[in-house]
Amino acid sequence: MSRAVVLFIILASLTASVIAEVHVISVGQDNKNQFVPNTVNAAKGDVVAFNFVGGQHDVVQASSYGNCSKMANGFESGLNPSSNWYNYTVDKSSGRIWFFCNVFIHCKNFNMTGGIIITSNAPAAHLDDSRVLFKPKNSRDEFFVYADPDMVQQWRKDKTVPLVNVVQCFEIFETYNGGKDGIIGHPSKQKLENAFGTSDNQEVIQQIIQEGVVHNAHKGHERPTLKDHKAVMNESRGRGATTN
Repeated sequence: MSRAVVLFIILASLTASVIAEVHVISVGQDNKNQFVPNTVNAAKGDVVAFNFVGGQHDVVQASSYGNCSKMANGFESGLNPSSNWYNYTVDKSSGRIWFFCNVFIHCKNFNMTGGIIITSNAPAAHLDDSRVLFKPKNSRDEFFVYADPDMVQQWRKDKTVPLVNVVQCFEIFETYNGGKDGIIGHPSKQKLENAFGTSDNQEVIQQIIQEGVVHNAHKGHERPTLKDHKAVMNESRGRGATTN
């Protein structure tokens, strides 16, 4: 094999590794029957790496959400892999992949389940523009998540509604300088800590959904201006509100 061909193969593999992301899920963390986190965002080609850190567990692809039944031809790690790792490469471009622990009664009695929400490599470009907006006090920045407006209302009334059925992806966005023309980006962990007291994605998303203002893109409304958004938040903080 020529040197040029070898170099091409190396560069190709390096390029692939840059594009693909690795999402680590701890299995049995703190010796509890749980996946941490139990939900991740991943694009086609990304690797979801299950790290077995405690207890007796496996990871099995489920036939549907909350179902403790194996999916035909789905992935399966086997009981506590010898390397303590099991890697699953996402091979779908859209949809959701569910998994559970099939050991003893961990799924049925302890709800040891999880999911992979499949996104594109440019998630903000393809998502429905319905979102929940949240603006902290004394800040020009506002945070938001893409979510289903109807499911947001259901979740606020019933916290047993799975969060994966509410949000379109487990990502947090921010608009610098507020308003509909602000620049959209991803906030740093430090900024999340300052605004929400935590940088844990799931906890922050729950706060935004609970206290934020719902913007339903299907009703054709503009996003609230900075002034309007602040006024609504002052009235609705702690109970949530929906724009009409």
